[in-house]
Amino acid sequence: MLIGVTGTFASGKNFVADYLTEKKGFVHYSLSDEIRYETDTRNMTRSRDVFRLVGNDLRKTYGASVLAERAFRRMLDYKKASNVVFTAIRNPSEVEYFRKSGDFILVSVDAPVKIRYERILSRRREGEEVLSFEEFVNREELDRSGKEYEQQTQKVMDMADYVIINDGTPEELYRKVDDMLIAENI
Repeated sequence: MLIGVTGTFASGKNFVADYLTEKKGFVHYSLSDEIRYETDTRNMTRSRDVFRLVGNDLRKTYGASVLAERAFRRMLDYKKASNVVFTAIRNPSEVEYFRKSGDFILVSVDAPVKIRYERILSRRREGEEVLSFEEFVNREELDRSGKEYEQQTQKVMDMADYVIINDGTPEELYRKVDDMLIAENI
C-alpha cells in the first residue's frame, strides 16, 4: 500500500507519516528530501523559498512528476517495503505518477490557519523563518496556486481520497488516521 500525504503548512502531515511509520510499520519517503539533495548538490542555502524555487526548477526541467519519480526510485533501490508513505506531494502530476504505480491513496491534512501559524512559530523547523501572519498566508498562497510545473497544493488537496482536519490533539489525529486505515482494510 502506498499512501501519499499532502496538505497545508504545519497541518500535521509529518505527524501522520510518523504515526504510520512508528505504529503501523510504514516506510517514509519525503519528496522534499529530493529537493534537499538537489540544494546540497548545488551548494544552496536550505530555506523554504529556496526549496520552492529548486522544486519548481526540477519540475520544469525534468517534468512535473520528477520528485515523485525520484522518491519512488529511491524507495525501490533502498528498501523494498509493502507499506510506504510519501509526504510533501505538491503537484498533481506527482499524484498521477503514484496512482499509476499501484495501490495508492492520497490523504489531505489541513487545520485552521491560526492553529497552523502557531505551530510554525513553536516548531522552528530547518528552512522555516519567522514570518508575520500576513507573510505566512501570502507564502502559503504561492504553494497553493502555482503554474503547471510549480507547487499546486490546492489542486493536489482537491484530488485526495481522504481529508483529515487536524484541529485537536495528536491522539485525535491518530484516531482519524486509524479510521482511514480501517476504511481501506489496512
